[in-house]
Amino acid sequence: MFQLDGTIRTILQIVTALSLLTFLGSLIAIPVLIARMPQDYFIQEKYAKRKKDWYSITGLLYLFMKNAAGIILLFSGIVMLILPGQGIICILIGLSLISFPGKHSLIQRIVRRPSVFKALNWIRTKEKRPPFLVPEGGESNGDLSRKYFD
Repeated sequence: MFQLDGTIRTILQIVTALSLLTFLGSLIAIPVLIARMPQDYFIQEKYAKRKKDWYSITGLLYLFMKNAAGIILLFSGIVMLILPGQGIICILIGLSLISFPGKHSLIQRIVRRPSVFKALNWIRTKEKRPPFLVPEGGESNGDLSRKYFD
């Protein structure tokens, strides 16, 4: 029984350490990633490497690493919905890194939510970058346009 208690304590310590690491990592990495994204990222059809480049060894390695980083960020964001951190934004960045059919429309659907869009632009403002352009179908003061949210 004593070993079981020690095992549970070790698991809790590992989970606590991972939670703290994820929280601190998100505070540092997410603003940098959002600031580096182009202003028109959410209105462009594709911001991806050309598929013909994926057939080389370096292209496949790049694709694997990008998808692995995206999956880690996606799961970290899901965990941050419960634990402290920037969950929705981390999920959004994770989804933007993963390659799958329908990715662009899913990302646009998430970004069209005014609370998400305002949070993204708040981070860009703090990093002294221009705000993102509104994706098609995004509402700004009741009209459909590519203007900025207020």
